[in-house]
Amino acid sequence: HSFPTRRSSDLIFAELQQIRQDTQHLSLALEKLEKVPADNNADEKICQAKIDAIEEVVVQREETNRSLITLYEKLYDAIR
Repeated sequence: HSFPTRRSSDLIFAELQQIRQDTQHLSLALEKLEKVPADNNADEKICQAKIDAIEEVVVQREETNRSLITLYEKLYDAIR
């Protein structure tokens, strides 16, 4: 069983940081959802679909964050 070298650990860490900081798609999705009408004149199904879509975007990002934390933990354990 081989352990990551310091250089490979740095590369892995840099990639994880990039994933963690890349929230442009999240912001873009939320911007687009903001444009969907959700006022008193909007169809109830449209409003619910907007709520569901926003929830899904946030849930998926949180799952990504949990996965990153798990990877950080494994990386930390491997290099200490």
